[in-house]
Amino acid sequence: MTDHEVPAGWHPDPANPSGGERWWDGRVWTEHTRPGAGSPAASGVSGAPATDLRWLVSPPPGSVAAPALEAGVPGYSPSQSPPRSFASRNSQSLIAIGVVAIYVFVALNAKVVFFGVLPVVLSINATRRREALAPLAIAAAVVAVGVAVVGLRGH
Repeated sequence: MTDHEVPAGWHPDPANPSGGERWWDGRVWTEHTRPGAGSPAASGVSGAPATDLRWLVSPPPGSVAAPALEAGVPGYSPSQSPPRSFASRNSQSLIAIGVVAIYVFVALNAKVVFFGVLPVVLSINATRRREALAPLAIAAAVVAVGVAVVGLRGH
């Protein structure tokens, strides 16, 4: 192991000088953090002294072992969260649309209607979160309320 190879493990978080720890995978900082420093796991080896990680924040001049914090290197960025999937970016909208589909299915097959409060609340949450599918969730909530109104008039 050279001077600049640090084993994967929990290390003091260079982006959090107040004492948090961040997982170093041996190449780059990951998004995984935890509070508190000084635990045996922070050094990567139980009972061993903590490794000097100052080079990860500012590498020695001419070093080829540049840290992930260096500009232009893919990996850790304190101002950027990891990319999220389409489903996680639109979770409230997708749940609202799914609930409306269930409401309509039950209304058509079992002749039982639900007023649609849950889809309305979910579509409002989707709008507040600025989800891309929020307009579709709102339309689905309107359909749920419309099905409930039509169903209640028929009884």
